[in-house]
Amino acid sequence: MNKTTKTYLLPCLFFSILGYLLYFHIRNFGFTYLDDASLVIDTAKKFGQDPLSLIRLFTQNHLSTMQPQIFYRPIFAASFMINSIASPSSLTGYYLTNIALHVAASCLVYSLLVKLEYNYRTAILLTTLYVVHPILTQAVAWLPGRSDTLVAIFSITSFIAFIKFMETKKYVYYFTHLISFALALFSKENSLALVLISLLYVRLIMKRKLFSSEMISPAIGWVIVLTSWFMLRNTALVDPLKITAPEAARFLAGNSIVIVQYIGRIFFPLDLSVWPTIRDSQWIPGRWALIILTALLSISKGKRPNYCLFGAAWFILFLLPALVRPSIGLSAVFSNTRVYLSMAGLLIIVAETDMMKYADIKKWSHAALILLVLAFYSLVAYGHSLDFRNGSAFWANARRTAPHSWVDPKLVKEGPVVSRK
Repeated sequence: MNKTTKTYLLPCLFFSILGYLLYFHIRNFGFTYLDDASLVIDTAKKFGQDPLSLIRLFTQNHLSTMQPQIFYRPIFAASFMINSIASPSSLTGYYLTNIALHVAASCLVYSLLVKLEYNYRTAILLTTLYVVHPILTQAVAWLPGRSDTLVAIFSITSFIAFIKFMETKKYVYYFTHLISFALALFSKENSLALVLISLLYVRLIMKRKLFSSEMISPAIGWVIVLTSWFMLRNTALVDPLKITAPEAARFLAGNSIVIVQYIGRIFFPLDLSVWPTIRDSQWIPGRWALIILTALLSISKGKRPNYCLFGAAWFILFLLPALVRPSIGLSAVFSNTRVYLSMAGLLIIVAETDMMKYADIKKWSHAALILLVLAFYSLVAYGHSLDFRNGSAFWANARRTAPHSWVDPKLVKEGPVVSRK
């Protein structure tokens, strides 16, 4: 068995089997009637009327029913158009695509951990946790959640290619980095953080100067990609939302508690909501999670502070674009899908603890504890996935877990009829 097969193919085969075993049942799910029905029907209709609309996605606003002044995600919309070709009369193909995207993203998370020089045992354990983690369920079981799996796939691919380019100076990695970066931007806006993440990697991990000749090529590439994306976005969005610096600061301050709430849901993913508002989401679990993680790091003799800082930056920076939004206050909703890409940063921090470095599945006590945790998370993820099986289940969960956002007693039965305070 060669090294590539042992290092990458077998682990990724394992992640694929695990992902499909856990989520294969969602192939029979219907609409939740939160954005998914309009996306599937509208994109299929547009493509059926004009096949060239697949190309025009980059210059026309394709999310007209979903706040047109904010979102510009042509790759995301293109994926639904392609699904409409392969599965014109059934949602099965759409849901199987969501599973495939989750599996692909998980394999890339594993590749990222290996590229950051964590041992294979640690990378496999943490990626397995990523595959089955309940907080990521919405990105798989809710059709519009694929925007986050897509941006994770392209962002991680771009970042790994950037590392390889900085190591080898081979331009095949340079262009892979830039093309993947462009695809990430066309998938979701939080990929803008990739430039800062790359710069932090050069400074914190590689310990090289940012203002040096070797950074000229990446900088030129970033400028070209960002300028092209910005121009196409302005063409597509007739009246794009404009946010001033003071407004952005106010939005960040008002929504910052969400970071703690996300951490709490990652460590204690119990009774997850499909409609997590700030008011109805607890922050105490996040506080305890931070205390536990800080304690584990403080007693870890082998931790690398620069890697811990890099992991924290990854987690926060990929979340920030979601926080800079007009919706602030206790009723603001922050979907669990938004933490999909950011969670890789938290895995990096956890990988620095001695608990993970010395975990040994050959010891029965370690193996039993690991299997218990993974089994528990898998059961919770399976149960939470059922909240997305149809509109009734989805809105019943929303009403139960976010009681302060809903006032219409018919909501649970009718699903798409929403009445908010």
